[in-house]
Amino acid sequence: MSRIIFCLGSNVGDRNSYLTQAINFLQIRLELTNLRQSSILQNRALLLPDAPPEWNIDFYNIAISADINLITFAPLKILKIIQKIEKDLGRINR
Repeated sequence: MSRIIFCLGSNVGDRNSYLTQAINFLQIRLELTNLRQSSILQNRALLLPDAPPEWNIDFYNIAISADINLITFAPLKILKIIQKIEKDLGRINR
């Protein structure tokens, strides 16, 4: 087993719910064990000067760490699973 750390953030919709769902999906789909998480922090969005005003929504951020089997889950496989979780939660790439 190896230790892995994820930093998660959301600034759309029900931010708490998205973070909770993302953590649950990560734990199940990556078979994470011994999960620990930080407190949720609220941070201002860092925007370009010409960004639309509707993008100016504070982020909720959290860090989690857990044990993972890197023999079963190689880095590229982890990335694909993360991208699938983002899609499942409705992320729109801009």
